[in-house]
Amino acid sequence: MPPNANNGHQHQAGHNNSSHSASYTAMFAGAPFSKLVAAFTVIAYLSMHTKHNSWSVFEFDATKIRERGEGFRYFTSKMTFSSTSELVVGTLLLTYLMRKFEREMGTRKIAFFCSFINLATITSESLLLVHSAYPSLAISSTTAAASASSFYNLKYMGPYPIMGALFSLYHRYTPRLHPRFFSVFGIHFSEKIFHYAWLMQIAMSNGWNSTYAIGIGWLFSLCYEFVPYLGQLDVPDRVASFLGGLSSRFFVDPPPRILAPLSASNNINNNNHRNGGRSLHRSQAAAAAATAAGGLRPTTAHQRQQPIAADPAAIEQLTHMGFPRPQVVEALQSTNNDVHRAAERLLMQQGTQ
Repeated sequence: MPPNANNGHQHQAGHNNSSHSASYTAMFAGAPFSKLVAAFTVIAYLSMHTKHNSWSVFEFDATKIRERGEGFRYFTSKMTFSSTSELVVGTLLLTYLMRKFEREMGTRKIAFFCSFINLATITSESLLLVHSAYPSLAISSTTAAASASSFYNLKYMGPYPIMGALFSLYHRYTPRLHPRFFSVFGIHFSEKIFHYAWLMQIAMSNGWNSTYAIGIGWLFSLCYEFVPYLGQLDVPDRVASFLGGLSSRFFVDPPPRILAPLSASNNINNNNHRNGGRSLHRSQAAAAAATAAGGLRPTTAHQRQQPIAADPAAIEQLTHMGFPRPQVVEALQSTNNDVHRAAERLLMQQGTQ
């Protein structure tokens, strides 16, 4: 499990002001593989779209693979999307899901998971192509003709199988934080309905073609979970060290930094300027006198700051989901009563136990 990126952000004296302090967290903190995939998707799109409709040379086309022997299409069709709208919407969903589960599963496991999904998809497509090329392998000639006709017309371009596999994990393992987020004609929907609509929009972008690719990724995600010992595998040590050293120069998270609010900083600077720095000198002189007398240093406002109290409603919501109350209180305090982040942290803690 990757470390919790938000646990190490300590508020230091002189860099924050009570509850108005803000901290910066990298978008891909704890998810370097997700960053690599997102960058590769965008770079591949720019490289493959040098001319109008040039992406058609790389898309999955069962007819051209069989008739021309263009086997490279098995691999290039899963690198990036065919249009700008698909790139924006699809990459956002892919990045969101992959980053979420990389933080929960670990970088090496999510890399093995995505590799397994792609290899299983390529293998199944090869078998379907062989099956359609030899109709005698089918149960009847009618079934063979129908399957061959539908598969020969299959064309898609995009990492849809991985998106379907990741969304299968989201469907099964992401809890509903708000089961009654809104209602329509007496039917209650949770906040997850927006992600389902997001996936549906992407699945229907190319009709049957993209729906097939997402569905086959969903199917192999179930195989990954239920096949014995498959979920315990990850990327070998040599491959992980090679890829880690190769990408560390370009995909290393920046160090976290603490940002003081601009208004608070301006007020402090203005007060010190008006007072001629007298208040600062007086506090420093008092601290020096107390230290010389053998006493303790004066307690600052930052040292007197009390921990944030956990929201009772959020405590009740998370405890009803089965989490222990002490861990719920600690998670809410460390996330400033953010229920979503607290739930993700509790799930990651359960995965490490």
